[in-house]
Amino acid sequence: MVWLPIAKAIDWLYSVAHHFDMNNFSGKDRPCVYSFSSSARNFVPLKAGLRTFFTKFQWLGKCFMLSHTIKNGFSLLEVLISLAIFLIIASVMFAFLTSGRKTFDMGAAQIDVEQEARRGLDYMSKELRQSSDGKISGVAKGASGNTIIFEIPYNVDNSVDGDVIDSFGAIEWSDDTGVNRIGTITYSLVGGQILRNLSFTGEQIVLANDISSLNFSRPLAADTVAINLTAEKYPFKGFSGPTDEKVTVSLNTQVRVRN
Repeated sequence: MVWLPIAKAIDWLYSVAHHFDMNNFSGKDRPCVYSFSSSARNFVPLKAGLRTFFTKFQWLGKCFMLSHTIKNGFSLLEVLISLAIFLIIASVMFAFLTSGRKTFDMGAAQIDVEQEARRGLDYMSKELRQSSDGKISGVAKGASGNTIIFEIPYNVDNSVDGDVIDSFGAIEWSDDTGVNRIGTITYSLVGGQILRNLSFTGEQIVLANDISSLNFSRPLAADTVAINLTAEKYPFKGFSGPTDEKVTVSLNTQVRVRN
């Protein structure tokens, strides 16, 4: 018959539930055995008929509902303890991830600001080295400042050979009269940027960003220019106050003019 497999399944579930009830509870604490009259627990074998099947089915439904309520439910204390443990673990994980992200951002900002500072310093050093002690102004001998003006050898007469020597054997300078004249070169710090300006053509380029200080100094007894610069950057967006964490890089070099 069609109902026999179902009846067998119900009978098996009953056996499992009864076994669980007898082995996990004692006395009247047994939710399945002692929740109903004794006549409801006195079953005959499955072959006794359909009446036994429905009796067991009804008993199983009530048994599992009551057993779930008594055995498988969570008390308020258990929920609060579980929530507290979860929050502690989540807080530790969040702190770990935040620390890792902070370290990564600090390292990336350190690399960026150092590259900016070194790029600007290298450019100024190479170009200043071409100048002459008599072609530098803006910073007097024995003094210092954040702006320097100078000239470099330049092919102002647009000679075919491209050299910087005129027909009289003298050096052509960038501010000399000629078709290729560019004028003097100025390095200055404006709004956190090192700017390079050409006086005659008006051309302006940015040599470096995130620069907080720039200083040029010229010793009295040497044809050199000392360059000192400091670059700084706040690695976290939206944070730029005096007490906020930032990365700082300071670089310096001595440039001896060649001409």
